[in-house]
Amino acid sequence: MNCIKCSSDKIIRDQRIKYFSHGNIEKNLSVSIQKTDNAFFNKFEERDFLVQICGSCGNIEMTVNNPNALWEAYQESKK
Repeated sequence: MNCIKCSSDKIIRDQRIKYFSHGNIEKNLSVSIQKTDNAFFNKFEERDFLVQICGSCGNIEMTVNNPNALWEAYQESKK
């Protein structure tokens, strides 16, 4: 895999973006799709962002594992 911006092969793979939530708890940045619309106990499909960083130019690409599960949850949420 090479950088799409500068073609370098210096790629730092599968890093996570961290943030600190309430109570100073460290968490991974993620995307979450609500699958149900209940008053209580909703179901969510959640995936952490994975980041690829170019060690030459600093370009960043973000992906998620199992994007198909997110797509299915999105489709389910539209019913």
